[in-house]
Amino acid sequence: MVIREPAETIFIDRLEILRLEGRDPAVLLHVESVGGDGAFRYLGAMIAGPDRKLAAVTYLEGFPPDDGSLGEIRPAIGAQIRPVTETTGGKGYELLIGYEVEDDTKVALRTGIVVTYRVGAREYVWRSPARLLYCSASMPTDRCEAVAEGERRLEAE
Repeated sequence: MVIREPAETIFIDRLEILRLEGRDPAVLLHVESVGGDGAFRYLGAMIAGPDRKLAAVTYLEGFPPDDGSLGEIRPAIGAQIRPVTETTGGKGYELLIGYEVEDDTKVALRTGIVVTYRVGAREYVWRSPARLLYCSASMPTDRCEAVAEGERRLEAE
């Protein structure tokens, strides 16, 4: 996803769906946003349950979310998630990750999301290569896309 918003814009990335396999519930311990430093700041993560309506929207304004179609929303850290076989329609849980644009003149790339969770007494780590590219409004689209595709490296300056 490519973001081009002015400084102080607060938004939510809704890209990640958590589907727990197995029979036992898990507790989310930590959510980390990797990269993006300089242009946008990670605000935290919330989780929407399987009672939410399905949507193809990956971007929402504001954080924390205020959207009735998301069903029950709660902080991700400490949230218990049930196995996908026990969720409504097998939908799993939606991770809602909040950000604020800090500097709209820089280029920054989030390279992934890391979720640490516990099932019983054992901890696990799930890594998603969820890329989020921030480009200034003045940056040409082709250059921005080249960065997203990994064809060029830009320093955040």
